[in-house]
Amino acid sequence: MLIENVNHPNLGLFTDLDNFFLGGWNITPERRYDRTQGIIDLAPYTRGVSVKAHDFNDEGNEVTINYKLLFDILIEAGFDGKYSLEYEGNRLSELEGTIATKLATEKALAF
Repeated sequence: MLIENVNHPNLGLFTDLDNFFLGGWNITPERRYDRTQGIIDLAPYTRGVSVKAHDFNDEGNEVTINYKLLFDILIEAGFDGKYSLEYEGNRLSELEGTIATKLATEKALAF
């Protein structure tokens, strides 16, 4: 609502594909806002995207986040900004995970 009310072209979001935790650190199960709905809600205001990754399958796709679906939502809303890469997994080294994240991102964005 803040961004809608300010309504200024220089104000936007740097949206993270996986930060939809609603707080309550000691609550089980964790409370999370639906990731897809979150991206739908934030897409019109997104100027940059943090592409988070945790792990990959044998085809090189991220296994916990549907990049293709989320990128399609962002692009349909007019997103043409920058992407940053963030590997948070522990199976690959930081460099290997970052490279895998880059390749998965490029694959999902291929038209």
